[in-house]
Amino acid sequence: MTRAGILRYGSLVVPMFIAGSRLAGAADAAAGHTYRILVISTSKPSFDRFVNLMNAIAAQVPGTVFTFEAMPEAPAIAQLVAGQADMIVPYPKSPMDDKPYVLSAAPVTKAYYVLYTNTARPLDLTKIAQYTIEGDRRNEGVLGLSLRQSTGPEDSLTKVHDGTIDGYINAEGATDPALRTLGFKNIHRYLYKETQNYVLLPKTAAGRNVDQLLSQAVPRAAGTPGYDDMQKRPYGDWQP
Repeated sequence: MTRAGILRYGSLVVPMFIAGSRLAGAADAAAGHTYRILVISTSKPSFDRFVNLMNAIAAQVPGTVFTFEAMPEAPAIAQLVAGQADMIVPYPKSPMDDKPYVLSAAPVTKAYYVLYTNTARPLDLTKIAQYTIEGDRRNEGVLGLSLRQSTGPEDSLTKVHDGTIDGYINAEGATDPALRTLGFKNIHRYLYKETQNYVLLPKTAAGRNVDQLLSQAVPRAAGTPGYDDMQKRPYGDWQP
């Protein structure tokens, strides 16, 4: 069967149609529902990749509509906790014991975290704690280092270029498009860590149902273009 999805990025709204197939069990109980997914993304290419990924997973769930909207982390989490959204992607592995939300049991995408530094100011990675590194502080747990909160790839890359901070660390898919657009040639890229990202869900009965749905749908999505584009893509080893 075919069903409609809605892509929303800023003021851009694009209808999208995706194919569905039969999935037994928990997914059937969720069939026919519309789920609102908030995408934590700072670039249109990154947003598009996560939409394609989740649509590949959704294609395993008959009669379901996913809607997508790009949103910064803080308001996205507020809406998730308030019951105004069903999922947030992507989200790194981090402690959740005291939070009103939880990570999905199944990881949904591979993530390459890249350290961007100034070529004229190489860092001693054995002493990285002594440097001023910007990034998304929600990644501190998975990266194992303290970060100064970034306001976005363009801003932090410009600071690295100007030498006002020592480095910037973030997922390559969210950062490389900005680096190419800025055109800086004095930036060095270093693969800092390869890990997995998850879906963030409310710690409610509804969230548990979605988690069970994802746990069954994610393995079925393996081998589809949208899913494999995220899970099997190699690290882009290049320099500006």
